[in-house]
Amino acid sequence: MEENTQNIPDSYRLFTAHFGHNCQDQAFFYKALAAMSTVENRLDLLGRLVAGYVANLFAKHASSRLLYHNLAHTRLVATRALEIASFYSLGVTERFVLLAAAWFHDTGQLFCGPVGHEQMSVA
Repeated sequence: MEENTQNIPDSYRLFTAHFGHNCQDQAFFYKALAAMSTVENRLDLLGRLVAGYVANLFAKHASSRLLYHNLAHTRLVATRALEIASFYSLGVTERFVLLAAAWFHDTGQLFCGPVGHEQMSVA
């Protein structure tokens, strides 16, 4: 890549290692991230990527057995997490961590039953 990416955090490399984005997505990500001057903007982009990734997980692996732990529930949890972050005046990094945890909190249930889903959510 031509642009200087040495000051870009390893967030994308971690994201691609886990999520497997293709090269075109990587080029877009680096350009968007390089254009952002603040950590807050960068974490906002990562937060949107997390939300989209989890929504895609639910779309691909939806199950009728998930009556309550579904995408609507997850979106509500993420909304409440943002309210909590605002109430406690969390910093941008803490807000991102809380929001990412809210989005991923039940994803393990997409791949196994209720027993052991916590471990699958973090795997």
